[in-house]
Amino acid sequence: MYCEVCWARQGPHQPGKAGPDGLPHEKTNELIYQLLRHIFNPLEDEKELSKLHIEDEETTWFGVEKNLSGKPLFQDYGRYAALMAQTKQPEIIFRFPQLISFKATSPQESIFKSPVVGSVKNDNSPTSGDVHLFIDPLTASKDKPLMYADCEGLEGGEVPPRASKFKGTGQSQTQRWLQVFRSSPRELLYAAHNSEAQNREWAVHKLYPRLLYTFSDVVVFVLQNPRVFESKALRLLLEWASTSLESSLNQPSLPHAIVVLNNTDTSVDKEEWDTFAATKKLMDRVNHAVSDIPYFKNLAEEWQKKGKTINNTIDLIHCYYADINVIRIPQKGRYMLAYDQVKELQHHIQESCNESQRKKSNAHMLSTSDQLNVYLQAAFDHFATKEDLPFNFVQVALKNNPIPQNFEDQILGFAIKVQEVTEMKDVSQLWTG
Repeated sequence: MYCEVCWARQGPHQPGKAGPDGLPHEKTNELIYQLLRHIFNPLEDEKELSKLHIEDEETTWFGVEKNLSGKPLFQDYGRYAALMAQTKQPEIIFRFPQLISFKATSPQESIFKSPVVGSVKNDNSPTSGDVHLFIDPLTASKDKPLMYADCEGLEGGEVPPRASKFKGTGQSQTQRWLQVFRSSPRELLYAAHNSEAQNREWAVHKLYPRLLYTFSDVVVFVLQNPRVFESKALRLLLEWASTSLESSLNQPSLPHAIVVLNNTDTSVDKEEWDTFAATKKLMDRVNHAVSDIPYFKNLAEEWQKKGKTINNTIDLIHCYYADINVIRIPQKGRYMLAYDQVKELQHHIQESCNESQRKKSNAHMLSTSDQLNVYLQAAFDHFATKEDLPFNFVQVALKNNPIPQNFEDQILGFAIKVQEVTEMKDVSQLWTG
């Protein structure tokens, strides 16, 4: 460590000197270095990783497992309801969670867990299975908490995740407490006639995307190699969305997409660290995919039949996502640049969540934390029993909030709405002078 004066006196820091990456040495804040070094240098010790995986089990939100007879069961582990109960504040009556489907890491802090970082020694198998849920410690106690769903990668297959061998081995107080919120297993009924639905690959490719796309305000896709975006990642991104979009009706808003280009070489053009420039460059590169590549051409033709104008790839993407942004994260070594880019990612996540919730509010379909859980449970029931029938938001809303049949029902509905809007604790105040 050097102070400002001593830093400038060091030979490698003299004007014109460069580091191993060909760029001037970066002056790094020690706190930021300590914050990020565990991410850039993930644990490789098997005992330590085993301990983390056991602790990570309590963050499992939902997943598919097989019972003793080999039947696949959808299991909600109660993570969402538990987090809402843990972070509830008496002075806040209504909370509006913002959901981001995101595969990333964040600092661990008290009860707020973060995903286990993958090791390069095991890069051929997924780190964790199922879908895990985390809450942002900075917004957890506020009226709009950010919640991060950590889903297995887009190409997850039959290879068991490394965390699977630790499943059921943890017995922490939190895990025992989660049993209060855990719902009964739901049998995947269509697996009886669809053999593919009996495999975990089906859950990763079909079931999990349908749920996460349907309820997410933002979907973050993390890529290692931007050169394969057109040939591989863009197709996966649209497949993930098309499978899900066709599986829901009256969805109040499309999720926003953020593509994170991870492990970026620091020698790229300086302007590509700017989100607007990085997005434009990547979109320009794939601009003609709708006319050159059969898969994208077929998708474009399907939307054109529905009356959509598809002139380029960005037009096609906007059929599935409200918008798309590209953010680069540098490779190991540039900690301050990485920190700045992570802050940029946080900014775009928050802005996208706000825009998503604004659209839901305008459509009168913005859900409180309790209402969202009702929709989630209905979706869990639906996707566990119906393979092809779309999930209908309006149908669920009408079931839980029937159309008023008389004047008394209308007055009650009015009172409930006033209470929601004004956060009035005692609705009897409406009737007093």
